[in-house]
Amino acid sequence: MNKPEFVDEDQLDEYLEYLDSLRESGETNMFGAGRWLENAFDLSRPEAREVLSYWMESFNVNILMKLKWRFINFLINLIKGVNYARNRIGSNYWFYHGVRW
Repeated sequence: MNKPEFVDEDQLDEYLEYLDSLRESGETNMFGAGRWLENAFDLSRPEAREVLSYWMESFNVNILMKLKWRFINFLINLIKGVNYARNRIGSNYWFYHGVRW
């Protein structure tokens, strides 16, 4: 994920916040958000595409991180549930039915 070279940090933050609010508003499909950047900030088409591409890459990374942590939490809760069942029923039941922990 390479930061666009033609903007400083403050400008980039402003562009990214604008794209976040545009996505939340649902005014446009985000694949067409480049034109909105062009009009709102007087950017050229290549500049707007570069900012939009950077935003999309960072957005995808955030989604993947959230999914990863949800999956980890799911596994933790699954293990807790198995341990609860094992302790609740008793280890003799599991041993008798051929389950090895």
